[in-house]
Amino acid sequence: MPQLTIPGVGNLYYEVEGRGGPAFALMHGWCSNLRHWDRQAAFFAPRHMVVRADRRGMGRSACERAQRPADHADDLARVLDAAGVERAIVVGHAGGGAGAVDFAARFPSRTVALIGVDTSVAPAAPVGSDAYTWMKTYADSIRDKPGEFERRYREYFGPKADPSLVDAVVSSAMATPIEVASAELMGLATTDSAARAREVRAPVLWVTAHPANYAQLRELFADFTPAVAVGAGHYLHVEVPDQLNAMIQTFVEQRLL
Repeated sequence: MPQLTIPGVGNLYYEVEGRGGPAFALMHGWCSNLRHWDRQAAFFAPRHMVVRADRRGMGRSACERAQRPADHADDLARVLDAAGVERAIVVGHAGGGAGAVDFAARFPSRTVALIGVDTSVAPAAPVGSDAYTWMKTYADSIRDKPGEFERRYREYFGPKADPSLVDAVVSSAMATPIEVASAELMGLATTDSAARAREVRAPVLWVTAHPANYAQLRELFADFTPAVAVGAGHYLHVEVPDQLNAMIQTFVEQRLL
């Protein structure tokens, strides 16, 4: 696995598979890692280059924690540079979605399309607001209450998820330093990802586990296509990979090729 050293930050681990364009750049979610994209990489690598990395402080990336989605977007740009990829379809799951949106907004010439996988965008939550207090309580609870981190993480999966799969993903998430986990939660809460979404001009595919507020999303994104997976929880790319892969493939064939 290649390693990218960022001065003053640390080492990012990433993988490059396949060949052909457009390339895919996969950004995993909160306390996740690049291995959770295995089914997508296996499906798309025969026809496309696939680039994926462990985000700061997660998986095998031994880095200083990132406070903002913009940091992860900058890291993605560095990884794509190292992989020799100029433009890519940027895919972001959950907490990685805000970084994917930020990348698409700030690097429009490098973004072929944006794909959100059970993620969201929202205005920044002012300190003292209900949204800020809710996230702060969440971040404090996983740090201070024994077992709370694991309990909450298990709730991300649907009732039909394979128990062994759930155990494996949760186990890997629990290896994330709690300072990294807490910092990302607060960085998401205080980032105006809705404003970034308004700047995105690339085609957007937004796949969720449950119906979302599509009217609001259409107001934010200039070119928006919604999709809903069936029978999955939050980790739909792991729980129902065949569904997600088919949705992405159809979107790519109809909108990008």
